[in-house]
Amino acid sequence: MIFQYQTPIRMHNFYVSYLKHLFAHPEFGLVYVNNPPLSVREAEEEYSLQPIILYGLTLPGLPISLHTFSLATEPRALKEVLLHLWSNGPELRGQPDILKISSKLAKTAPRLTVDLAQIGVRVETAEANDRSLPACLAAAQKFQDNFIYFYDPADQDPTKKEMLKPTKFLEYYSSEVHHSYLNRNSDFTPKQRELVKSWRAMPFKKTKLSSDGELDWNPGPWLAYWTSSSIDGVPRYFHKSKTRENFYLANDEQLQVQDDDQFPETFRNLIACWPNPPEEIADCLGITVRKLTSLGWKAIKNHDIRFELEDLLSIFYSIDERCYLVKGPCVLVARRISAVEFVYYQLTNGGDARPTEILPGRGAADPSWRYILINPFGQAPSFIMFPRGEKISEKIHKITSSNDDISVVTREFYQDVVSTCAKACRHPRNNLPVIAEFADRYKEFWENGSWDPNVF
Repeated sequence: MIFQYQTPIRMHNFYVSYLKHLFAHPEFGLVYVNNPPLSVREAEEEYSLQPIILYGLTLPGLPISLHTFSLATEPRALKEVLLHLWSNGPELRGQPDILKISSKLAKTAPRLTVDLAQIGVRVETAEANDRSLPACLAAAQKFQDNFIYFYDPADQDPTKKEMLKPTKFLEYYSSEVHHSYLNRNSDFTPKQRELVKSWRAMPFKKTKLSSDGELDWNPGPWLAYWTSSSIDGVPRYFHKSKTRENFYLANDEQLQVQDDDQFPETFRNLIACWPNPPEEIADCLGITVRKLTSLGWKAIKNHDIRFELEDLLSIFYSIDERCYLVKGPCVLVARRISAVEFVYYQLTNGGDARPTEILPGRGAADPSWRYILINPFGQAPSFIMFPRGEKISEKIHKITSSNDDISVVTREFYQDVVSTCAKACRHPRNNLPVIAEFADRYKEFWENGSWDPNVF
């Protein structure tokens, strides 16, 4: 057993792999590749995509991990990676007593066992039926995939130029987002909370490991463990997101598969909540209202219009969830409570937020609308506008925990919310960028936690 009497053994799971969906491109930077998986050969030869190596440590039995990265052309020494992670990851509590690795990694790094034994770390090779390492790797892959939505290669801020390098970007967000996650005790099971306390109670064990940076393992095709399921020769093309300014590689086959998923439900509910009527949305896309509303996604066969609609409404296809989701941030207008509830749960990963109605501390509130701040942990806030005095406002508790869930804010902040929402509602293309600008203005208040608007 790994744990005895709630005292964890100092063990780390160590894994190395190419990222499955994220690649580096010399012009586009970080690129997301949709399914089916792309072989390394085709990625390099056909699309000039460079694989990215993921190095990770995970605590057994807990979703606590630390990652670092390098380009496939610049592999890092394993001892240097371990020295870096053990020295810079306080949640790992420093050097472990046991390091578990895969048999493939053990074969390509024969000196690792000897070198680590000299500093008191025993290397264990996972058995063939041990699923803990593959599970850690799968979780790490899924964790990294989400960061494409934060990547903006068009950012002209000179101070962020270094951060736009794919490996630097991934390392920063991997560390920051995971650190925020660790502070959310509600995400752990009761047993995991106890284990986390035990780990944090351990003294930090400073490592005695040293490295001269010389490569001490043999990278190879085994790093792309999905190659057997990849399909070469499938037509793919780079698509630039008009909202996020990043790129992904799409293929016709995957888009055909997506036609049969639950897009129509997401599409219809989001259209019902979008501030602008279907006529304005259709006109914005250059299509008829009938084409927009009658058949949903299946009515749109033109890929350019398909992607425009995806960007306009902030809809994306989640590879891991195998469904369409809404990203935001945005403002929604409550016309039908079932539609608002549906989109709310998609925006907040199943309701993981602290929605609250905001009211001014002095002066009168907006006579026409009530404003609900959707406050997901560590994510940009969105808003729902309920028409004041109408029956649907009586169902506001369907979103907030109660009718009394109210935050009293300063007059200035309240007016900022009202004017921002009004500006976002003027044109279908205003919604996402205007709310994103609002979120940027208050980023320090929500970036690493839950936003409490009462501070204003």
